[in-house]
Amino acid sequence: MKSSEVSWSIMHPTRVDPDYMWTVIAAAAKCQVDSFEICGDCHSWTGGLEGAIQFRDYPAATEQLDVSGIEENIRRLVETVRLAHESGRPVYYWHREVMVPRIVVETVPGLLDENGEFNLLGNAYHELIRSKVAEFFDRVPGMDGLVLTLTESNYSVIHNSGPERYPPALVIERVIATFAEALARRGKRFILRSFGSVAQDYEDILAGARRASAQFHFEVETKITPYDFSPFLPFNPFLRAQKPATLSAEYDSIGEFLGAGFLPAADPQRVIDSVNFARAQGVDRHAIRIDRIGHPVFASAQAVNLLAFERAILDPHTTAESVWSAWAEAHWPECAAEMTRLMRRGIEAVKKLHFIDGNVIFHAFPIQPELKWVKACGILSLFTPGADLSSHQGMWGILGDRRSPASRAAILQEKDEAIAIADECWGTLQTLRPRLSAEEFRVADEAWRNATVAARLIRAWCACVAAYFDDLAAGEADAPRLERAIAAARPVFAPFANVIVTRQPTGPSEHEYGDGNREPEDVASAYARPLWAHMSLLQEEYRAEAAERARWRARPGVVDYIVCGGLTDDHRVTRYMHASHSHANGRPSRVVGNRVFPNGFITCTLRGPASALILRIEGRADKSTGFVLRVDGRRIEAVYDADGAFEVALPAAATGEREIAVTLQKAGADYPWIHGVGLIRAD
Repeated sequence: MKSSEVSWSIMHPTRVDPDYMWTVIAAAAKCQVDSFEICGDCHSWTGGLEGAIQFRDYPAATEQLDVSGIEENIRRLVETVRLAHESGRPVYYWHREVMVPRIVVETVPGLLDENGEFNLLGNAYHELIRSKVAEFFDRVPGMDGLVLTLTESNYSVIHNSGPERYPPALVIERVIATFAEALARRGKRFILRSFGSVAQDYEDILAGARRASAQFHFEVETKITPYDFSPFLPFNPFLRAQKPATLSAEYDSIGEFLGAGFLPAADPQRVIDSVNFARAQGVDRHAIRIDRIGHPVFASAQAVNLLAFERAILDPHTTAESVWSAWAEAHWPECAAEMTRLMRRGIEAVKKLHFIDGNVIFHAFPIQPELKWVKACGILSLFTPGADLSSHQGMWGILGDRRSPASRAAILQEKDEAIAIADECWGTLQTLRPRLSAEEFRVADEAWRNATVAARLIRAWCACVAAYFDDLAAGEADAPRLERAIAAARPVFAPFANVIVTRQPTGPSEHEYGDGNREPEDVASAYARPLWAHMSLLQEEYRAEAAERARWRARPGVVDYIVCGGLTDDHRVTRYMHASHSHANGRPSRVVGNRVFPNGFITCTLRGPASALILRIEGRADKSTGFVLRVDGRRIEAVYDADGAFEVALPAAATGEREIAVTLQKAGADYPWIHGVGLIRAD
């Protein structure tokens, strides 16, 4: 039986580095590795096709580019490809659509429609794709193919506000066709990642792939878990063949959401289960991510995962016990049983550390010093006891079939359990030092020591967020509990130099997902500095949210209200995670949609009596003239009054209390910033 192809997917997401490629090739010599994928710095101008071309067919854009930087990127790519080929392996490069510099959008007629969204079926866009592909392979001719992603880019391919104008499946089919034709002409491999952030993304991408596969040859690469690599997610129901296209499974060996190599999170059982699931779906290729933010799995406490992958791919009957036994015999021969027991507890500790009851705390890792993704990903809903999480089905990191913990104290108890495990295991490790090689001890010691520190830092962060919620629940104007929690956290953070400093403001990012990824060197830069930055931000958020809530409470006749950008109403605002971000800016607000999710929305469910009511919506009239409102089966083109408010009468219901669902979206090109929605008695 023909063995499956195994690819190592590398440089996630970091700048292409030929020196690191030497290290990867040396490690690959010890494993079955048939090919490479290079992610590169896909969240920055240096990544994808755009980082290695000068847009030669668009001279107005060329004049604005960093030509010397582009030439350096090309040099790095060419050298990295050469090294891969010398090792006897092809290499494929990641690219995202739609990714173009703003200057291209501004200077090329026909790229955008009248709503500021990409004209995805227009000739201008598809000519741009052909031009980018042609120039890239002229400059990096040795690259063997492309791996295309259609989400997490600068502009939307599948989330446009007018699906009747841009039917997603048709758009996907056309984009696939344009890339497939351009790559086939050059004899290059074409791999389409089906990755999506919500279920509909997968449906749309796979529908387009089915349509295109009848005419074009390509491969569909699908993550082993839906959306992202949380160990609490089920295996991906969208990992399925789209014949005649071939199928590959994408895995994570380092633990992107498990500390990305900083912490001890090896889990051979999960690896084996993943490979067996992929095998049952008929995959032709296994694409294994082997690093994150500069941390290769083969140099980490997760290195045993590589052995698990290799054995599971070759033998469906492989067991975790056999993998651990083989690893222990080779690496810890004088204390195999003790080290195996110790290292197997790592995943237990990290699950309690990086998650709240199985829900992802930090969508962005390394942790960002801003609260953007904390406020986006739904985790704040976990701090409202017993909250129904089904409203967050659009948040991949939230388990929508659960409720939040029964108390905020339960969250802190989970973190205390993580601390206890980390302390115990790190202490046990010290007793084993004489029986371990210097290198094996160093790797394990660093991981467990990091765990003892990170657990305390995250516990302190959770205590501060819990105090924020406690203060607002008590109606406090000046957040005394939050102040005390921050004071209690100070000694936890103080040992890290340059941590407790005044936060510097950051400017807006050109890219929705950030201008590149930092590669933190230690636990201080990965955890302590960004988490401490959150403390001052929490104080700012509290002042803004408390004032906004007081403003609503002071309005006569208010029966219910939701502060859309506030932390404590997070569980009451349904949205897509990437689509509707929250801002403080004096008054909390939530932006409905963005250029990545033009079809972004927020839905708020208010509760009120059966009597006649007035629905009031407040927002920023300087950001948009209004919005589209859907309520009681009506679609209303709402326009703000001079005070940035819109009101509509809701007739009385038959009897009893009622729930009123309010959905907001943009109208036209501008995205509305919404402060809050509320119900007011009409009488």
